[in-house]
Amino acid sequence: MIIKEYTQQIDNIAEWIKTTCTRRSWHKARVDAVLVSDEVLSYHAAYQAAYATHFKALRFSFTEGGVLETMLLDLYHIMHRDKNNSAWNKMRFIYDRDEERPFAAYRWDPDYAWLLSLDEESEEYRALDGRLEQQILSWEGIPQNLPRPWRETRITNIGRTGAIDASLSKEHRYQGQH
Repeated sequence: MIIKEYTQQIDNIAEWIKTTCTRRSWHKARVDAVLVSDEVLSYHAAYQAAYATHFKALRFSFTEGGVLETMLLDLYHIMHRDKNNSAWNKMRFIYDRDEERPFAAYRWDPDYAWLLSLDEESEEYRALDGRLEQQILSWEGIPQNLPRPWRETRITNIGRTGAIDASLSKEHRYQGQH
C-alpha cells in the first residue's frame, strides 16, 4: 500500500511540475527540499530550457507553492510510515520531459542536521559564514575535504530520528517503474 501511495505522490509532483512549467519552454525541472521538521520544509524549484546549461528559478503563485509544499510533506509522511525507510533531511526531485518517470533522491546530510541543531541566538550560529550556510543548505552540501570542527561532537535529538552520529551519511534513491 505504501509503494502505491508513494508512486502516486511522485506522479502528483511530476504533474505539478508539468502544469507549472507550461508557461515556459522547458526541458528539465528540479525541486530541492530540505526538511526543517516533521511538519516544515524549505524548497527551491527550478527549470532548464532545452539546450541550456543552467537552471532558472521557477516562479509560481503562493497558492501553487502551498500545493507543492503539501505534496512534499505528504511524500515525507508516506515514506516514514514504513519504519524500514532511511531517515533523510534532503530531497531532490528531477523531472526530464524525455524520461518516462521522474527521479527522486533522498539523503541524510549530517552537516545540515548540525545546522538545524544550532540556536539562532547562539554565538556559534552568529559566527557562521553565510556562504558556508548556503552551501550546507544546497543539495550537494559542503565539499568532503572541508574541515568540520562540529563533527568532533555528537548531535542529539534531531527530528524524529533521535541521537545521530554526525559523521554518518545515508543516501536513498528511488527511480519508479511503471
